Amino acid sequence: MKLFFCFFFLFVLIHVNCTSECTYKDYGSIYGECSEQTNIRSASYYWHEPKTCEGGDSLPDSFVEVDCSCTYQDYKLIYGECQSGTREKSYEKETDCTNGTDPAPEQVPCECTQNDYDGIYNECDQGKRDLKYVWKIPKKCEGGVALPETLKNLNCYIECDPGYYLPKGETICNNCKSGTYSFGSGTEYIEWEDWPSGKFQTYCQNSTTAMPTETNIHLKDETECKGWELKGTYISSGNYGYASSNSTLEYWDNFLGETENAIAFRFLVDSEEKSDGLLFYIDEKLKLGLVSSEIYPKTVKFDLTKGVHQFKWIYLKDDTDDHGLDKAKIEEITLIGTEPLTSECFNCPLGYSSNDTSSGCEECPRNYYKDEEGEGKCLECDSTHYSNPGSATCEERQPCTESDWEWYYSYCNASHLRTKIWRLIDPVICDTNRGVTPDDKPSEPGKPCEECVPGEIEVEKIENDETVYVCEYCPNGTKRAENEDECTPCPAGTEALKSKYYQDFDRWPHDFQTSCSGDCGTSGWRLVDDYLDSGTGHDDDVESYLEYDFHSESKGYIKIDFDLQCTDDFFSFLIKKCGVTFYLDGESKKSYKSDQFDDKKITISFSDAGDHKLIIKFWKAYFYYISGSNYDVTRVKSISVHGLKEGGSDDCVECNKGLFSKGKVSSCTLCALGNYSNIVGATTCHECPENTFNDYYGSTKCVNCGAGTFSNAGSTECDNNNCTYRINELIEYDLKPLASSNQIFKKLHSNQIFKINICYKNEEVDYCKDEYGNAIKTFICQNITDLPSQYDLGNTIEYLPLDTSQDGANKSSFDGDGLLIRYLNGKKCSNGIYRYTNISLICDMGAGMGEPEAGNDGVEKDTCTYEFIWKSMYACPLCTESDYDYYYTPCEEDEFRYKHYYWLQNPKKCYGGVELPEDEMLSCTGDIVCEKGTFFNGNNCTVCNVGEHSYGEDLLFEYQNLNQLEASTPPQPTTRTTTTTTTTYFSTGCLGNLCTNWTYDSNLLKSGNGEITWLKINQNFHKVGQLIFEYNSILTKDNLQFLFKIDGEEILSKKSPYFEKKFIQYQHKLNSEGTHQFEWIIINNDYNNNHNDGNYSQKVQIKKILFQNAEKYKHKCLTCDAGTFANEKESDICSICNENTFSNSPGSIYCKNCSDLQFSYSRATECINRPICNENDYYIEYGECDPKHINRTAVYKLYQPQVCLDDDDHLDNDFHSLYDENVFFNVSCNPCNQGEYYDQLNYKCVDCQDGSYSKEYNSLECEKSDIGFITINSIEYHYFENTLSQNSKFEKEIKTYCSGYGCGYSSGWRLRNEYIDSGINSKIGGSFNSIIDFKDSFHIILDDDSGYLELEIKLNQTQSNLIILLNEQPKLEINSLIEDFQAFQIPLKNGIYNLSIIFNKWGEEISTGKAFIRKIDFFGTLSGTSKNQYSCKSGSYSPESGATKCLLCQRGSYSIENGEGDGSGNGISKCNLCSKNQFNDKEGSNLCYKCGEGTWGNKEIGSTDCLNDCKYQIEKGKSFNFNQIPSQIYEINDSNDNTSIALSLCSKISNNKICNDQNSFICKESNSFGNILNFHYPLPLDKYPDDSGLIIEYLSLNQMEGIDSDFDSSGNNNNDGGHLVHHELVESNKKTILYMVCDQKSGIGSPNVIEEDVNQLVLEWRSLYSCRECDSSEINTKKSSCKNGQKTITVTHPEDCWIITDQSESEKCSSYEVKLYIIYIGSSVFAILLIFLVFIYWQKYKVHKKYTQINKQKHDKEEAIFEEDVQSINLDEMEKKDEIASEISLSDNISQGATKIDKEKIHQDNFLKSSDDDDDQKKILSSSEKD
Repeated sequence: MKLFFCFFFLFVLIHVNCTSECTYKDYGSIYGECSEQTNIRSASYYWHEPKTCEGGDSLPDSFVEVDCSCTYQDYKLIYGECQSGTREKSYEKETDCTNGTDPAPEQVPCECTQNDYDGIYNECDQGKRDLKYVWKIPKKCEGGVALPETLKNLNCYIECDPGYYLPKGETICNNCKSGTYSFGSGTEYIEWEDWPSGKFQTYCQNSTTAMPTETNIHLKDETECKGWELKGTYISSGNYGYASSNSTLEYWDNFLGETENAIAFRFLVDSEEKSDGLLFYIDEKLKLGLVSSEIYPKTVKFDLTKGVHQFKWIYLKDDTDDHGLDKAKIEEITLIGTEPLTSECFNCPLGYSSNDTSSGCEECPRNYYKDEEGEGKCLECDSTHYSNPGSATCEERQPCTESDWEWYYSYCNASHLRTKIWRLIDPVICDTNRGVTPDDKPSEPGKPCEECVPGEIEVEKIENDETVYVCEYCPNGTKRAENEDECTPCPAGTEALKSKYYQDFDRWPHDFQTSCSGDCGTSGWRLVDDYLDSGTGHDDDVESYLEYDFHSESKGYIKIDFDLQCTDDFFSFLIKKCGVTFYLDGESKKSYKSDQFDDKKITISFSDAGDHKLIIKFWKAYFYYISGSNYDVTRVKSISVHGLKEGGSDDCVECNKGLFSKGKVSSCTLCALGNYSNIVGATTCHECPENTFNDYYGSTKCVNCGAGTFSNAGSTECDNNNCTYRINELIEYDLKPLASSNQIFKKLHSNQIFKINICYKNEEVDYCKDEYGNAIKTFICQNITDLPSQYDLGNTIEYLPLDTSQDGANKSSFDGDGLLIRYLNGKKCSNGIYRYTNISLICDMGAGMGEPEAGNDGVEKDTCTYEFIWKSMYACPLCTESDYDYYYTPCEEDEFRYKHYYWLQNPKKCYGGVELPEDEMLSCTGDIVCEKGTFFNGNNCTVCNVGEHSYGEDLLFEYQNLNQLEASTPPQPTTRTTTTTTTTYFSTGCLGNLCTNWTYDSNLLKSGNGEITWLKINQNFHKVGQLIFEYNSILTKDNLQFLFKIDGEEILSKKSPYFEKKFIQYQHKLNSEGTHQFEWIIINNDYNNNHNDGNYSQKVQIKKILFQNAEKYKHKCLTCDAGTFANEKESDICSICNENTFSNSPGSIYCKNCSDLQFSYSRATECINRPICNENDYYIEYGECDPKHINRTAVYKLYQPQVCLDDDDHLDNDFHSLYDENVFFNVSCNPCNQGEYYDQLNYKCVDCQDGSYSKEYNSLECEKSDIGFITINSIEYHYFENTLSQNSKFEKEIKTYCSGYGCGYSSGWRLRNEYIDSGINSKIGGSFNSIIDFKDSFHIILDDDSGYLELEIKLNQTQSNLIILLNEQPKLEINSLIEDFQAFQIPLKNGIYNLSIIFNKWGEEISTGKAFIRKIDFFGTLSGTSKNQYSCKSGSYSPESGATKCLLCQRGSYSIENGEGDGSGNGISKCNLCSKNQFNDKEGSNLCYKCGEGTWGNKEIGSTDCLNDCKYQIEKGKSFNFNQIPSQIYEINDSNDNTSIALSLCSKISNNKICNDQNSFICKESNSFGNILNFHYPLPLDKYPDDSGLIIEYLSLNQMEGIDSDFDSSGNNNNDGGHLVHHELVESNKKTILYMVCDQKSGIGSPNVIEEDVNQLVLEWRSLYSCRECDSSEINTKKSSCKNGQKTITVTHPEDCWIITDQSESEKCSSYEVKLYIIYIGSSVFAILLIFLVFIYWQKYKVHKKYTQINKQKHDKEEAIFEEDVQSINLDEMEKKDEIASEISLSDNISQGATKIDKEKIHQDNFLKSSDDDDDQKKILSSSEKD
């Protein structure tokens, strides 16, 4: 506010003290005479009076010498006479200055008058102020009058009445003269040629939000869109065409009025409804909400306080569609109480006038004008001229033309002829004496009569004594369609809507009006041919209106047939320049822009009776210099209005829902309050059933009463029991103390007030009102400050327990003792949700009355939900007998004892009601034991009454009685010391991080999570008894254990996986009386790894615990809980109410039946309103297929037991006719499945036989499997139908049931045609298991363990999981939501399987979520059918077609599938033999292995083993031979693990206790460590750098099962074929390395273990025979000379090899010896001869090679020359040769031979020519010729 005052004072200072900087023009000068010698003169200076400048140039010093040059001061101004606002200004020299040019004359404004200045008041000070006069800026005059003196100490705040003004400087108001006006103190803006004040500001900004708020009005990102624009007579928002923009106009002013301050403005809006529009703010607060459509000028006024105010108009444009003109207009802004006061009267504009003392002007009437502003009256036009209302001039009447005339018809006469009569159109604006005159328009008799339009009938009447025929409307309740002869009554359930038809326009409809605003070419719409158009010649920025007023009798509709023609140009797709908008009652209904279409039909509906106005507006817009065409137009071809008060009907229309008729009525009647009609064409309305209501006319349904309230049939409200709520006979709330007559107003936000009446609806308008100011009947209302309307936050009340959650989402935000009151059906939010409010009433005895506070998350918890907490003592229930208990004190002196009463809760949590009884003194008795059904009354055993029960000596914990995890000890009496018995209760605990205890949930005790979680109870037994408890178990995870202990001794122990689907009973007899401790324990050995997995499905649940012989008697009988009853005395248990019955209070002796409109589950405490049946409540029951298996009958059946309403009164006719249980219809039979074929002779589906298959549905035959392929059977369920057909096996093969408190009506899984679901099990909350057991087993017979179970599953329930059991063992567990069906696969080995499926839901949450299964498929079964053929896998083959099993390849052979190993290959018809030196030794091999180094196959091909001779040759002359090592089995003791190893060096061990028939070279503990031998050389240098030897490697090859690669990670099958597991032979991870180390000293040696791990042995064998065998070249033999006839032979060899013997030997000497030198000589001679022969041969070879090269070169030249010669041969010679050849009949061969001779001859000639100089070549050639 201070900021605005600062701006105001600054404005005043600038304009009042309007001083400028001083210049030379502000002072004068006096000069002396100029000296001719020095050209110098003296000068003195002075300021002009009055001085009006400050600063700037200072006054020069006086009496100074200056030169004689001419200056401004040397001249005198001279003004001429004023002409046309200007006069001449010239200069006359007054001194003798030199060196200057006289200034030229110029035209300047005329002299100043009193109109050139204005007076400005300063701020009031103690009721006084000054008026100072200043020139108007810019100043437009010179000279003339001077400013008046300031007037001081004038009185402030002199207010003038409308029609008066206050001249400035005066204190008395003067009256306005005729032709002028004023509205008193204030300002009015009506002309918009220029912005009238500096207080206006406009701009346009890009919008980032849909709606500005109080804190978000100024938006950023300036765009190219414009602010508001001046249009002369109005201003217009300037952001047309710019999406997401705000065009803003701002204004501020100071309001000083003592009695009235206000702002008013007149505006129009045409924009997209509820999205675009005008907003108005005062001081940043929204005062006018979004106005999207206001096509007629509307004035709004807002009162203001005294002081400065800021105003803001924002035209909001969102980012979506345009509509209409897409802009706002403001025509006038009026400010009342502003400063300055009106100092003069305003002139009336042209065409307007006023009387004296007027506050406004009125337009001149028709044929009057006023051509001057201001004073004066309107003048009348002469007879030759005319004018329209508000005209400034008169227009000359032009000669009349055809367009000035219109015609109408007379009544039809008896001959059915009529007269066409002409008349001038009113008002007449043409000269009737010129042009087309009345003489030119005579009447035209004899015109044929037209047929009556639909809804009218021709009747005979007497007019002026003549018989005439006229069309009149059909009587009420009747109709006549086209081509019908009479009006017929409409039947019951229909209405004859009165209608009018405007079509084939032959005249202007008398009830249509038209107008046009802007630069119009015509005055509005016009009649053209047989249609109406919007006019022609319109310029841009025009609006042409067609208006039609009508009165409706009921709701109805309007049909309009029109077209639109807008100019199509380059900019049309960007800018909407032309369009048409349809309005009904001021609200835009349809809008079309810049389109061209020839025929468009639209319908506009109205919903209530009364007066209505239809407006069709054609508009053109001007945007950024882009104009439309003068030929843009829209044309209306026909209009029909239905539902009028007057009119005729052409059809009988069925009554809509909520209405009815008895027949022959023109409009259906709305159903009365408390009644409804939910079908079309109703003949009567029905009363709302009991416990439902409605409170508005024309209801289509009834609203259910909230919980805890009720109503009789036909009620308009529900009875809330006078603000009391009884949960049962023991718990009742009385809230009347909170229902004060003075409503509670709780302001919880700065701009929000909530009005709460907790028990009764308030109907006062001050309590809650809508946007129209009408009272809203509601309990709770939200009032947002400054908004005109308020919000209903709930008009239907219901009472609920505080922790109730009806749908899991609307639970109270506070858990505790108290009550939840919910108010439903509030005002609908934009998202379609109805507002509702929760008030959590918290029982707090210390809070007194209390008051409501915001919820824990604030008042608005989420969209359209409101939360309050109200702590109060009156939120506690009334005290009843159930709130206190008693116990007996021990006997005192064996004579008496006390029966002491105490409140069960301390402090108590109830108020009022019953008082606590006084203690009673009783006599003592001996030991008494009371039987079941009795109790001890202090003296003896007494029989329990009806409605009660007693367990006698037994103690039973079941249902609510299980919830004793935190029971407390009764308080002690304060007047005496006694010993009491502690109440029996359970204790629970846990160990582990974030562990949880056992909990009570859904009437069950449930185990928690942790390393250990336990439940304990200590119980005393007065004699030997036993314990019985019922439990179930879901322990599917590993490392879980369930224990039950008695007195620390383990009685029951179960380890996971442990699953009990149903509750089972366990009992144990105790061995003694007295106190015993019972413990139920869950141990999780893997908890530290998995405790945060969030899986609460792992649990044990206890349903019942019974201690027999625990007590001698009961002190009182227990009252039967609500939902149970006991109808006989001496009952030991209470019976449970069956389905559709209930007991709502404890102590019931019978169960009440639910009404037909309600249902209940078993053990119900109330009935639930049956909803209207919908399609989800029905299933299709199918009949048998017809004999040809084409069609079958079907009928819709309701799921049983039925929980919804399906009678005629509640179901829509169309729905009921479709879902009628008595109407059968035909559907196609299901196609024959895959694996079946259609038997065309017997018309049925037949299973394919073994060895055949069908891939397609409805196959006509089964195909045999091809050679190399087999068939595999499967059993699949995918049609889950409730059916009458014997072909549906699924229903007969399963057993389904539900276990748990949350089980609902369906008691297990349901068949849903395309899938099965887990049933309706949780509408009452609580946990449960919904189970399917398959009665028959599934036998998987595939030998390769490649069978599987596949299921397609969907899960949409939180706090649940789905478990698949096979043979009672969990195989698949799904714990997360699955939004769409997903396939899961469980691999199965050969065997027999029993299948169970369990949907397990836990928690108290109420939900309709379920599990769904679409497919169950066992693959590889003994029975069933085959859907495909499958290629034999690698290692097998099928030699014949129609096979069901592949044969294994024999040893020494193999086969490989041409596919992915999944049975989808090309088939295998035979096996291949292993190649040479390759082998395999097992059946079913898919490859062969190469024999090891140094070994070979035992057959040429097809080897089954590799042989060796225990030798290995590295290279010639270097080999190893181990045959000297004895061939035996060496048993090696492994000292590392004290085991034995068997080794046979070169042969396999066939029978040995260590190898156990492994057929291996080396074994350890029956495991083969190598059955393939492989030699390697040399030894590793890192281990044996100085040793030599060989490596023998033994590899193990075993048949291993491969990995299923047929399914991806998501469980989706990647092929259309079956699923086979791929087998292959792979290298095992067990092998042996034997280092044979050469050691000449070790002899044979023995193997030893040097390294080992699980999969590898490393041995070392140091031996002489580990050395290589010496080559003969390495053996040196030395013989000694003969001695005594003997000579000694000495053998030597290298150290790294061995020979069989290296000992010295002796032999006899020979008798003949050759000398050694003779041998040397002979050898030398032989060598010389050999060298000579080689030399001779080499010389001969060189000569031959040279000759060959020369011959080749010459041959190449010869070929080239020959080709040239052949081309030059004369053709005649060639022909001659041909003739000779023909004559002698030479054969082809001879001819060819001759040709060859010729060619050779030419060849030789050319060759000789080319070699004349080469004698050597000639010689060679001659030689060759001889040859």
